[in-house]
Amino acid sequence: MPIEIHQPRQSWADDFASLKRVILRAAPAGAAIHHIGSTAVPGLVAKDIIDIQVSVDALELVDRTAFEREGFESRSIVTDHCPPGLDLAESELRKLYFKSRGRPANIHVRERGRFNQRYPLLCRNFLRAHPTAAAA
Repeated sequence: MPIEIHQPRQSWADDFASLKRVILRAAPAGAAIHHIGSTAVPGLVAKDIIDIQVSVDALELVDRTAFEREGFESRSIVTDHCPPGLDLAESELRKLYFKSRGRPANIHVRERGRFNQRYPLLCRNFLRAHPTAAAA
């Protein structure tokens, strides 16, 4: 199936807000939920898939069945890829991953303070603050 890139849409922010309300019902207490990825950067073209990061204190606190009840398909614990030039412990890259059964969305559940939890927020914030870099 070919990848389709879309022009920026205001609906991406609205879709994130709707998904966040649902995720809050499944997420452990104290979880932080952030819109990440290309659809989180105003003016950036992207695939029409909302990426969401749920930051938790420990992956073991996540109730997978709660996410499934809310319409998200659970995947096994996986690890993010390690960026070239870095040598990171697997613990810095572990996550839980869910796909939405409704509006296309990827839910990345990561532990607070880990490399893979900080990196997407830093990238998103950099691109939001530097439109010239985002346009490139």
